[in-house]
Amino acid sequence: YTRPSKYPEVERDISILIPLSYTVDFLSKEIKSIDKRIKHIDLVDFFQKPEWKNQKSITLRLLLQDAQKT
Repeated sequence: YTRPSKYPEVERDISILIPLSYTVDFLSKEIKSIDKRIKHIDLVDFFQKPEWKNQKSITLRLLLQDAQKT
């Protein structure tokens, strides 16, 4: 049994322009490795334009939580 945290989870959306060669899985792993408080990452949306030759826009939703503070 793991006691639930008394501090709530926080969701943040980020939108970034990235190279077409990057995958969401790759970015998720890289972002999660930055901080242990990042609990989960979901792809919300992606978008491409012909003018963006080798890029795409993605929106990721990060779920953040700290067990010790808000």
